[in-house]
Amino acid sequence: MPGSSQRSGTGVSVSAFSWDVKHTIFERAEGRCEWCWLAAPDGDFHHRCARGMGGSLDEVLGRAGNGVLLHRGCHNYLEANPDRARALGFRVDQGIDPKTVPIRLLTGWVLLDDLGGVVGTDDPVTVVATG
Repeated sequence: MPGSSQRSGTGVSVSAFSWDVKHTIFERAEGRCEWCWLAAPDGDFHHRCARGMGGSLDEVLGRAGNGVLLHRGCHNYLEANPDRARALGFRVDQGIDPKTVPIRLLTGWVLLDDLGGVVGTDDPVTVVATG
């Protein structure tokens, strides 16, 4: 079942980004770091919801909605500042589908889908404050 924790046919982690998924993320980002928006032709593919050491059997983690393109320096900054990364949607807690968590990109708050799509959404702070 998609999204469930299951082994691939070989029992190997299914959470790594495939080349097709990396291409989808790169195209969605227009080849730019999704944190600073500067060109990132050799950028890192960051998992918003971390795979953990050794990978994961949760295939949701290897999908485009869980990935963003980042410069190495921006990636290091977000890893060193997990609270800020979480507040802006660049880090998602385990057990939550990243496609349901807004992320703050240059264009505003959006939801990322697994096909490379971006859908604008409300600022999650505003929604909580007024909801």
